[in-house]
Amino acid sequence: IADLSVGGRARLSNDLSSTDGGSTWTVTLTAPNADDLARDPNRTYNSVGNRISVNLAGVSNSAGIAGAGQAVSTVTYDIDVIAPRCTIRLLDSALTAGETTKALFSF
Repeated sequence: IADLSVGGRARLSNDLSSTDGGSTWTVTLTAPNADDLARDPNRTYNSVGNRISVNLAGVSNSAGIAGAGQAVSTVTYDIDVIAPRCTIRLLDSALTAGETTKALFSF
């Protein structure tokens, strides 16, 4: 896990595992939650084009030879954690029986 890095304030779990002897690895990627965002002084809520990278110097093959440089994912992921908001405004807020008004919804 220490040799993996992710963008967009996402987190990786500690469940890094391989089921094929070390050729293919899986880990759980989690988007930031409300608590993470509350602690974020830059208020970086959404991000696009995030990548996962591996520090190859921390990885070695079966012969014990360490890699060099970084491997960066070719596939990207986006994070959108801001819930939609809506403001509702009535053109006439004092209706009497039988009257109508227009309602404006702003997202």
